[in-house]
Amino acid sequence: MSADARIKEFLEGIEQFNKQEFFDCHETLEHLWMHDRSAERELIQGIIQIAVGYYHYLRSNRVGALKLLTRGLERIKKYDATCMHLNIQQLAMDVSSNIQEIENSEKDAFPPIKIPVIEVLGGLTSC
Repeated sequence: MSADARIKEFLEGIEQFNKQEFFDCHETLEHLWMHDRSAERELIQGIIQIAVGYYHYLRSNRVGALKLLTRGLERIKKYDATCMHLNIQQLAMDVSSNIQEIENSEKDAFPPIKIPVIEVLGGLTSC
């Protein structure tokens, strides 16, 4: 896959995430992840897991949401604050806050959370 095609597919997945099209985001980024051998491969996997976590949350699957949000958060925290010109630091803080809100709520509750948007800071580069 060419670098331009990789960037285009990655940005498509980020756009789907930001539109809360989490299933589509998962499909798009998983295709990229399966063929990716770059240093950012685990970052892509983390974003996929976070997307699936929010997908579960919006479908009232608290256990699945917490599991995948936590796994994804641990993966993205390994990267620089602005890896690939994405605001990874802000995403990590937002996801962490959502995890705490969910964990601190009643066992079967689904508190209103602010699902983050992944901020694109500029042209994509490696970390």
